Amino acid sequence: AAAVQHRNRAHDDIRAAYMWSRSHGRVDLVADLVARGAIDVMMHRRIEVAVWATEAVDHLDLSSLTIADRCCLLQTAACLEINEGRIDRARDLINRAELLSSELAPEEIPAELVGGSSICFFLGQLADGLAIAERLGARLSAIGPSTALAITIISQSNIHGYSNRPDRARELAETALTMLADDDVPTWHILAEWQVARYSDLDPIELSERVARYRDRFLQVRNPFLAATASRQLVGLESARATAQSQALADAVDGMATLSLADPREALGWMMQSAI
Repeated sequence: AAAVQHRNRAHDDIRAAYMWSRSHGRVDLVADLVARGAIDVMMHRRIEVAVWATEAVDHLDLSSLTIADRCCLLQTAACLEINEGRIDRARDLINRAELLSSELAPEEIPAELVGGSSICFFLGQLADGLAIAERLGARLSAIGPSTALAITIISQSNIHGYSNRPDRARELAETALTMLADDDVPTWHILAEWQVARYSDLDPIELSERVARYRDRFLQVRNPFLAATASRQLVGLESARATAQSQALADAVDGMATLSLADPREALGWMMQSAI
């Protein structure tokens, strides 16, 4: 949470640093600032970071960068293409990143490379996103348990869940949790706990209590997108009780009022939940 708060406060300074680095041809500094920002862009709607990544990919010589930084930079640039509806361009960037990543040794693979899987997930291309995460996971498994491997497994779990394979989603999330300490990548840790709970056939009341705690924890680590997603599941769980439907609809209105809807995915999610 502290890191996210610092990032929010420092954004103007980061913009100035990017402009200086680009104008002086310091591609190494540009990469330090924006290369590994794909997940941050998707979760916190920092589209400007994706704009910078796209400018770097299109106009700067990246040959001096490490392979890992080039891969991540391509993925961050893909986030802008998604935001502006250029799906073919986004997939091309993701494919380029994955092809280039094949040159990395397993111990050189950064956890941020799972961004390609997440981008496919938000595109609705679940099979492609799963394949990317599985290929990354297979390579990372060669060097044993790690944070990077856990993140790729959580990404796989998420996609299996949305593909109506709850048992596999739960098993993968449980596996990932064995690799993570409580304070290690907290957003991913909370997401894995949520995956275990939502696919464990819990009583709706117990599940509601857990999801409420996950929502609050997402807010604590400054992840409004996943907090909003958890809030929508809470509405659905409450609506499952016939006597609580009216209150659930009122809660949905309250939720929309208190959560930022600057991200269009949130507004769409609320409309879909209302329909359900």
